[in-house]
Amino acid sequence: VYLAGCGLNEENVMKSDNRASGRWGEIVLERVLEASGLRKDEEYKIIMKTSIVKVKYDNTNWYKFDYSKYINSINELKNNQLEITKYDKDNKIEGNINVNNKQTLLLTIPYNKGWTIKVDNKKVEYKICYDAFICLDLSKGKHNIKLHYIPKGFIIGLIISVISLITSIIYIRKK
Repeated sequence: VYLAGCGLNEENVMKSDNRASGRWGEIVLERVLEASGLRKDEEYKIIMKTSIVKVKYDNTNWYKFDYSKYINSINELKNNQLEITKYDKDNKIEGNINVNNKQTLLLTIPYNKGWTIKVDNKKVEYKICYDAFICLDLSKGKHNIKLHYIPKGFIIGLIISVISLITSIIYIRKK
């Protein structure tokens, strides 16, 4: 169980130099947790710290974190992750993935229109996820993913450079 609220961090709350006058907050909190069916030291442990003298509980939110479900979810995600087989630090990535059912693959690569993505050698459209990353939809099965990046303006810059080079060569030869 995690407690989120104003001025709270991790070690003592409502404690003072006089232990008897400061412990009431912990006792109330402990009663609330036990009344909710949680077992002390098995499902919760009270460890709070504050630098303020008084704490108001009116803006406090309680969260229960099921660690075993979290670990199971992480392991499931690991089973469906993209295994990188080739990586060119400049602009290419290739990998394989086995998808258990139709789902969206989130690549923690910043979204940019300069990417070309192929799934099983077919160009696919990709979208932006979480306002920052590249996502693409995958069907069930094994897939080969190829990503290739060409920076915006690279082609135009290359064309201008080639034209300038040819023009310079022609100009120099005419002299």
